[in-house]
Amino acid sequence: MKYILLFLLLLSPFHAHAQSQTIEPPRGIFSSHVSHQISKYIHEDHVSGALVRVKWSDIEPQEGQFDFTAIERQRQPIINAEKQWSLAVIAGSHVPSWMLNKTNERMEITFRRANKQIIPFWNETYQTSATLLAKAIAKRYGKDPKLVLIYIPQQTANGIEGHFNGNKTASLIKQGLTEENWVGAAKKSIDSFTKAFPNKAIAIELHELLDSVKIPQSIIRYIEYNHRKQVGIGVWWLSGKTTYQTDLLRVLQETNLPIYAQVIGKSSQTNRFKNAEYNQVFHQANIIGAQYVEVWNYELEKRVDPSVINAIIQFSKQ
Repeated sequence: MKYILLFLLLLSPFHAHAQSQTIEPPRGIFSSHVSHQISKYIHEDHVSGALVRVKWSDIEPQEGQFDFTAIERQRQPIINAEKQWSLAVIAGSHVPSWMLNKTNERMEITFRRANKQIIPFWNETYQTSATLLAKAIAKRYGKDPKLVLIYIPQQTANGIEGHFNGNKTASLIKQGLTEENWVGAAKKSIDSFTKAFPNKAIAIELHELLDSVKIPQSIIRYIEYNHRKQVGIGVWWLSGKTTYQTDLLRVLQETNLPIYAQVIGKSSQTNRFKNAEYNQVFHQANIIGAQYVEVWNYELEKRVDPSVINAIIQFSKQ
């Protein structure tokens, strides 16, 4: 009998979780965007790599038929410079048209004063398609040692960040956005991407939702218990300020999960930073434990204030 119990223990999810290999999180300074000017800075010692962003509709124009040209166009200059790259596939209103034809379920939202219709995150057609997307990308790039981080697409305002800024909470709830639905959808996507990329770092970007920290907190707890050795939290709103996402900032300081941050704006937008000082973003990164920061390509391409580039270089040396 004891041998049967031992066999069952070995097969249990807990045992598999306990024995899983820890994935080394990427760190350093990454460009948040790949432009035609990437050759100006990608070779610099303080730049570890760059984030490749593509619309889902551009890489899967027909169901099951993938075209990675949009990824390759951005990836090649990074690889040529022997640097690392991260990947963000943009969903939301940028899912392929064929997916829209497969389901009638929609959410009506606004983003940057424009009206959008998106498939809900918890929709089965979306979740099934996202699983197949992850498998296809992993088949092509899963063994690329220079690919160090994959962001999970989300059915949100901009298709990657976990927010609906500018939309009324009552309207979102009326359309089915509940804690149960959203957290359930996030869990499915996390499971799909970790299964497709067992040896890669994965991130899901989080914001407070429905005027509460409960949803991101529940997602963090799920990751801590099930995927703590592989999945981290995306924070694409690094500003140095504590008046935005205040409750979530406190939660982030309490977790040991990797934090993958992106600066909220370019250095010329001084109103977006605490005390109008760009270097405050790196102070905040240290407070929440972020060792990976994406700065806007503006800072790397333009002649910015010397204090800005010095702050970037100093962080890269940590």
